[in-house]
Amino acid sequence: MSRPKRATVPAFVARRFALLRLLWASRMWVALALLAFAYVLTFETQTTPLYPKILSFVGGVGFGVWRLPDTLSMWRAARAGEIRQAVVTSKSPSLWYSNGVPLMRMVWRDASGASGQSRLGHAHRFPGPNTKIIVYADPKTGRTWWEDEL
Repeated sequence: MSRPKRATVPAFVARRFALLRLLWASRMWVALALLAFAYVLTFETQTTPLYPKILSFVGGVGFGVWRLPDTLSMWRAARAGEIRQAVVTSKSPSLWYSNGVPLMRMVWRDASGASGQSRLGHAHRFPGPNTKIIVYADPKTGRTWWEDEL
């Protein structure tokens, strides 16, 4: 009797999927925190005026709706997306600063010719140009996500 073959993951994939890491990277945790704050203001404190409850609820829902497409794309890419090898082409500076240091975006081109870019971060966080990285492609939109963001 032969055993069924197990699905193999390519050897270059470094990390397993983690929901909390995805929520952190997609910034969906901000919306969840605002909604939790609205819940606490509404049901746990009776003396709170109405406007902070409404502001925190509307802010949480609004931020959640704004971040939902990216979060779903990251989810699909991590769960069912194609794993591709990509080459870092450059680091592009942004207009944003953190502690006086400009924030950058890493730009890559994957094996299928699709290009992508990371979210903002310090330059030391990203590998140098011509470095090979792993990206995950969303099967629905085709957008690619760097594995360190998943």
